[in-house]
Amino acid sequence: MGFSLTLSLVDCTSSVTFLPFLDRYEPIYINAYFLGEALSSLFPALLGIAQGVGQTSCIKNETGQLVEYNSPPRFSVKAYFLALSVIMLASLLSFITLCLTRMGRKKDTKSNDSSNLKDARPVVELSTVEKTNIDLDIIENIDAMETECQMTRDEFWFSEHGIYLFLCFWTSILIIGATPSIQSFSLYPYSIEVYHHTIIACQFAYPLMSFLGVLVPSLRSRHIYILTVIGTGLFAYTFMAAKLSPCSPLVDQFTGRLLISFSWVLKYCVLYFIRVLLGNYFRRKSGHRGLFWFGVLTQIGSLIGAVVIYLLTDHLHLFRERKICVSYSC
Repeated sequence: MGFSLTLSLVDCTSSVTFLPFLDRYEPIYINAYFLGEALSSLFPALLGIAQGVGQTSCIKNETGQLVEYNSPPRFSVKAYFLALSVIMLASLLSFITLCLTRMGRKKDTKSNDSSNLKDARPVVELSTVEKTNIDLDIIENIDAMETECQMTRDEFWFSEHGIYLFLCFWTSILIIGATPSIQSFSLYPYSIEVYHHTIIACQFAYPLMSFLGVLVPSLRSRHIYILTVIGTGLFAYTFMAAKLSPCSPLVDQFTGRLLISFSWVLKYCVLYFIRVLLGNYFRRKSGHRGLFWFGVLTQIGSLIGAVVIYLLTDHLHLFRERKICVSYSC
């Protein structure tokens, strides 16, 4: 239990501490972080598939009743955790390599914190920027932070920066906090095959969106808002399917199976792509401070989403899981 608690603390605090650390590196490294974060969930899922976990079938017992039968794993739990340990060791070696070398670091590592800004700002002519090697991104960050400092609290939260912070918090509630807890309630009614195939497909969504973030590092605000509405709507549909379990919408029809699978995969793609876009935005606009708050709000949103779903499941008993070997009249 102690090891589990320690591992959980490391997992939860890594995004808060490591994201600001990446501000000293080139922009491509933030996309590499998102890709690595995605692979950290994809690899264990693939290992679980190779192990054969979750393969359930219905067999008749001595009395002739259908009961669930879980197939034995192809290799032991010890081998599974050893494989995960290799992944963690590779992560540790990669981090040590980053710390000991200057590979990929920005040429100018000065802090962009507004507390270090002086009242009198130097005037730089555009014709001399190239000669003096002044990074235009740093100038843009200074302008943005000075504007933030002049805002009141209400003005800040209704500004683009404040809205994006809220979107980071909101998407964390949906995709990290709430979504994993309703998977079985939402997908099991449509068959065990739909459940497994959909979950596997969802694990590929984050890596693909990380690659897409390299090609499309930013979008206009209106497009991000539209994507947020779409992602929220998809979450609402999957949540409704979980709430209505075991008689979810179109549960015994091919259209229903196709619709629920498509909704889950598209939800993962949309919400994770928003997170990649927001990470690129905060790195570009606020640097170290923006990435820090991006990580903090990610953890707060994840906690709130998980707690809410826990209360709905274990205390209010809002969801009912469909038994695969039981016939329902829906």
